[in-house]
Amino acid sequence: MRLKHRPLRPGIRFGEWTVVGQAPSKSDKRGDKIYMCSVKCTCGTTRDVMQHSLTRGISQSCGCKRVELFCENLYTHGMSKSKTYKVWAAMKQRCLNPNNPEYPDYGGRGIGICEKWLQFEGFFEDMGEKPDGLSLDRIDNSNGYFKENCRWCSYNEQMRNTRRTRYVLLDGQSMCVTDAAHVLGIKPPVAWTRAIRKSVSLQEAIDFYAAKRSFSAS
Repeated sequence: MRLKHRPLRPGIRFGEWTVVGQAPSKSDKRGDKIYMCSVKCTCGTTRDVMQHSLTRGISQSCGCKRVELFCENLYTHGMSKSKTYKVWAAMKQRCLNPNNPEYPDYGGRGIGICEKWLQFEGFFEDMGEKPDGLSLDRIDNSNGYFKENCRWCSYNEQMRNTRRTRYVLLDGQSMCVTDAAHVLGIKPPVAWTRAIRKSVSLQEAIDFYAAKRSFSAS
């Protein structure tokens, strides 16, 4: 039985944020409701943030207080030119910088960074050196950046975990289009091309190649 949602009371503080009121809720890729709050930073910035990002301490400010901290720690660790540092810096940019092209899909929709990871040393302690060929990925795309929700994974694994990943049924199992194409022995773009050219759904395109496979095997 799901617990009843309890809105946060206006005036409650979470770090630099002060709750102003409730914001329109959103839905994640599974269709589950994500409750949002309107909050105001001590600098005057207002934003809609996921309620659980506030209560779990993932989001505590708009980033205005972190510039000085960023500068103080920029060169103290001696890794400012490493691949790991560049991953960390890119993560902060898309979550905290409204001028970053990726911000609408991250900070703009409430994806925050835990307080520990605002400093590179904290991020490095939890995630270690970036392995060659792997990227930083969030396990649950509706959640922010913190140790329990992040991992190093390959590009293909990361693409399977994106909000835009499309799933189809093949042999009675739900799988992403990339995996279905692999099972059928075709390249993923082939399924997309047929769906577009024939004006059919991806499921119908996959069903076509599945039937073709069965016919060839008979």
